[in-house]
Amino acid sequence: MLYRSRSLSTASAASIEEFAESHIQLQKTVDQAKEQIPEAGKAIEERDKNKVKAKATARPTTAGEDANTDKAGSTNPGLFDAAAVPTNKDDGKADP
Repeated sequence: MLYRSRSLSTASAASIEEFAESHIQLQKTVDQAKEQIPEAGKAIEERDKNKVKAKATARPTTAGEDANTDKAGSTNPGLFDAAAVPTNKDDGKADP
């Protein structure tokens, strides 16, 4: 019976040691999270401030400007529009 008591005591000691190690690791993780959460909150606040500043500095277009853009787009083709490509077949070379 004495032998059985020692083996239970050894198993209990191992379980207690494992529990203590798990508790220490958990406490380290909690401490790390306590440091990171306020930093993340500050980063989010800074990001939001920058978004507000960017929106405030951007000049909104008016309806009249949008209409002029549409008209200009139809009369002034872009560089890669099909209408912008010259259709001259005479390139100055003699025909063979």
